[in-house]
Amino acid sequence: FKRFLGIGIINTIFAYIVFIILLQVLNYNISYTISFMATIILSYFLNSKYVFKQKVSLSKFIKFPIVYVVQYLFGIVILNLLNIYMNTSNYINMLIVTLVSVPITFMLSKRIIGVGNAK
Repeated sequence: FKRFLGIGIINTIFAYIVFIILLQVLNYNISYTISFMATIILSYFLNSKYVFKQKVSLSKFIKFPIVYVVQYLFGIVILNLLNIYMNTSNYINMLIVTLVSVPITFMLSKRIIGVGNAK
């Protein structure tokens, strides 16, 4: 799980930077969607190699976005709920969404990529 968190930090920083840049010209839903999609490929390769120590395969690569569909749907609902019911900025809301979705993403990634030696 420690390696997953490390890779997740890299992925999150990348996604957050993309989100902030896009938020300057697009609404938060579109910015979130694009930044989210931009990290899926990076995440698959980094998690396969460094977290789960599994070989990259086309079949797992094709299944891997399922993890992110679930995370995306969860995240977009939370993001919108925060925007509707909380008086916080979208910058903070994105961080909250990220923090609460990490355990879900880990469990789903482990199931699709393989158990390996995730630490």
